[in-house]
Amino acid sequence: MNPLLLILLGGPVAIGTPVLVARALVEGHADRTAAAIRQAHAEPTPALAPRPAPAARKELTAR
Repeated sequence: MNPLLLILLGGPVAIGTPVLVARALVEGHADRTAAAIRQAHAEPTPALAPRPAPAARKELTAR
């Protein structure tokens, strides 16, 4: 295989893999911790609520 191709593909993979693994570990920990806190305080799991509609924009007029 072409060494240049290995370098060009290997660099982003070597840099990106630890970041993706760390992100997955952090998100999993946050989910488990939030669930444990909700359970300890007997709070219901929040439902996914739709986003509120954006406020109407005022038109700017030059005076």
